[in-house]
Amino acid sequence: MKIPRILISTFAAIAVAASVFAQVSPQAPVRTALPSVTVEGRTTRIEVTRSQVTLYLDVPDSEGGKHQVWAVETGSVNELSAEGIRLTNLRIGRVIRAVGTRGTGASTLLATASEITILQ
Repeated sequence: MKIPRILISTFAAIAVAASVFAQVSPQAPVRTALPSVTVEGRTTRIEVTRSQVTLYLDVPDSEGGKHQVWAVETGSVNELSAEGIRLTNLRIGRVIRAVGTRGTGASTLLATASEITILQ
């Protein structure tokens, strides 16, 4: 009878530990060693989830005529508010400059935005 209780307790402890470490903040310090990228463009879409805000920016290409859509992942709404950026100020059509690190595997993903500035 003691063995099932020990197994149940062990599995419960593992489940709790796994749920604690399951959510990785987009501001994770692991990515800070990567070179920073600055992106400036008009917002075309805004997605808000519990853990982060994702801004989609229409960024003009450095060569001139073409545009790319960049996804900029930030912290949560509370983290943005602590930095002085309210969700009501982030509207479609606003020009935003974001500085952060490029995401892995995607050329137009700014995975960790360390600085966001609303220009217009």
